[in-house]
Amino acid sequence: MSTSLLKQSPPQPTRYWFDHVLDPDQSARFRAVLTTHSRHYAAGRLIKSDADDSHAIYVVMDGWASIFKSMPEGQTQIIDFGLPGDFFDLTSVDGVTVAMGLETVTDATIAAVPLAEWLALERAVPQLAQVNTMEAAAIRTRIAERMLRLGRGKADERLAYAFLEMGVRTGAMRDDTIDCYHMPVTQQQIGELMGLTAVHVCRTLRRMARQGLVSTADHIDLCICDRAALEDLAGITAETLAQEIQP
Repeated sequence: MSTSLLKQSPPQPTRYWFDHVLDPDQSARFRAVLTTHSRHYAAGRLIKSDADDSHAIYVVMDGWASIFKSMPEGQTQIIDFGLPGDFFDLTSVDGVTVAMGLETVTDATIAAVPLAEWLALERAVPQLAQVNTMEAAAIRTRIAERMLRLGRGKADERLAYAFLEMGVRTGAMRDDTIDCYHMPVTQQQIGELMGLTAVHVCRTLRRMARQGLVSTADHIDLCICDRAALEDLAGITAETLAQEIQP
């Protein structure tokens, strides 16, 4: 894992999902706090490891990050991907250490807001509690949907769900046309998210392409070619999933 640290606070995306919950003044105040605590990291930068001290709420401002757990032997399970606007409290029940690791997947800007400052901001901006509730519900629901496939789904059912979820979360799946989007992850990382080896991901992806469900290019430009069939395989529609996991 690279430990190189790049420049601070590059330009932010224009809007995040929480901008429609907060009024303009509240959003500006929230963004100012996030900008103050933002740093830009290279891809593959380990920001937090299991059992590190916990002192902040982490907000993905730009790029992708992964939340993960690791076995003593080194095997990794990605718990979730963080996309722009997502935020995570990694603190365990002891209130002192983090329960999960945080690593950048791409070059990314991450805001680490000290817990005390976050709590003070919640008192000053009561609507931030609604933002917290919505974000927690989105995280909880998408993890539950993934756990269902991890526990009960076959490889193609797991990948079908993963591709629908990422399509919804990236905003690519807005109508019934062909849905294409860029997913800046490796097959290894997809496997670590969905409980599969990289070899199994590769074979399953090729089979899904032959069946006309998806097509891929590079690492990884994905097109969902038959949404209805992919939804049947995943056991959920993109519309239902969006209602469940999009704040």
